[in-house]
Amino acid sequence: MHASFPNLYIILQIPRTIITPSFKTTQHLSLSSLHNRPLSLLHLHLLQIFKLLFFMFITISSNLQVV
Repeated sequence: MHASFPNLYIILQIPRTIITPSFKTTQHLSLSSLHNRPLSLLHLHLLQIFKLLFFMFITISSNLQVV
């Protein structure tokens, strides 16, 4: 029972290590574009739309696999 606990902890840590750097890079890109370009708002909107479509695609494909 005690031996399986660290494995569960590692599995829980994996998504955090994947999500956090990508979030930091997107944040950094949006901040740098805010300083450099007036089109930064458009860039942020496109990024959000892309993320939304990506998550929608994942949920739809997973639903299709279940059915």
